[in-house]
Amino acid sequence: MARSTSASTTSATPTETFSDLMSKFMTHSPLSDLTWKQKDTPAEYSLDATLYASQQVMSPVKRGDELTDYKLEKHTAQVFPDFYYQFIRNFSKRSCINAAYCDRDLIAFKAAFEGPENDIRRVMASVKSDFADAFKNALGASFDDEYESAFFDRTYVETQFVKRLIELKEWPEFGIRQNVVTDEALSGNVKPYVWFLKAFNFTDTEIWMLVYPLLINGCLSRKDKITFKKKMEICQNKDGTLLDNINEFIDYLVLKKLFVKANQAQVPTTGYVPKENNPDPSKTLLDGNSKVRRDSDGEEELPLEENSNA
Repeated sequence: MARSTSASTTSATPTETFSDLMSKFMTHSPLSDLTWKQKDTPAEYSLDATLYASQQVMSPVKRGDELTDYKLEKHTAQVFPDFYYQFIRNFSKRSCINAAYCDRDLIAFKAAFEGPENDIRRVMASVKSDFADAFKNALGASFDDEYESAFFDRTYVETQFVKRLIELKEWPEFGIRQNVVTDEALSGNVKPYVWFLKAFNFTDTEIWMLVYPLLINGCLSRKDKITFKKKMEICQNKDGTLLDNINEFIDYLVLKKLFVKANQAQVPTTGYVPKENNPDPSKTLLDGNSKVRRDSDGEEELPLEENSNA
């Protein structure tokens, strides 16, 4: 029998915010505010509702499109912050409408539009439906019966659904997922690990301190230690995104032969197995080995920076 999804499934005070609820998943420190939900969008900007409604320039997520690395199951409820961080980031990238919907509450989202009321309502309904369909598609089969008729817009996900996940969460799943993304980082693909840590409210400094030990292959000479330390400090203090700076650091270490990427990422044996029936481990690596460029004197140069976003 399907569980009722129309009422709260866990006790909560009326004043609990989404950040309050998400703090129940945090493992290393209390969550004062969900900082990763703050997007790099202007505080005030307008969207032409008539344009979006008439030309249908929004980018609906087609069934089969994957916005997360894995499907969330009941037994993996503990890692919902990681799952939702991926979902929000990737859904937001599809259009400025999607980004505004993920960044603002409904009142502020509606206020961002200019145009006839009917067009505004049409666009708002469209993006809410797109979000709900994409989110439901990202859930695993264990939720099918209980949430067969649920409409997963942001309001529902960030209130009723997250409360249900709090009931289901089992803290060892944090460590299981951390092991998976750590293995990928050892192969040179740090993005899943960085996103995982950001989702659980680790600071940039804390993330650097957790990532850099994975980039040390064996013992380093005194000279290599100095090189490693200096370049890390430069990358830590650079402008740009955290992920871009870490990837630049990795490229430099590879160039100097201070870090050798694992030849093949481990295929996880947990509930986070990739969705493909025959997973290709190479997909978990960076986009191939960076080509080495040489200057006019024949010396190796740093490879071009990847256009990754943290």
